[in-house]
Amino acid sequence: MEPALAENSKAHDTDGHARRSKAEAGDAELGEFGKRLRQIYQDTVDEPIPDEMKSLLDRLDDNSNGRSDGAS
Repeated sequence: MEPALAENSKAHDTDGHARRSKAEAGDAELGEFGKRLRQIYQDTVDEPIPDEMKSLLDRLDDNSNGRSDGAS
């Protein structure tokens, strides 16, 4: 009997070989430098937005919506 598709968690190509994700393929090609660069990027994306930046963005949104904080 063939295993059910739900049991198979990896995608396969037409030859039945497991396909690698683009990230896995990219890491294999770029080696250690690529892995480190990807980690630095992810660390930056995961950083929280500072409160001052959130406040500025809120003020910009308010101004673009026609609201004003009273300052001219």
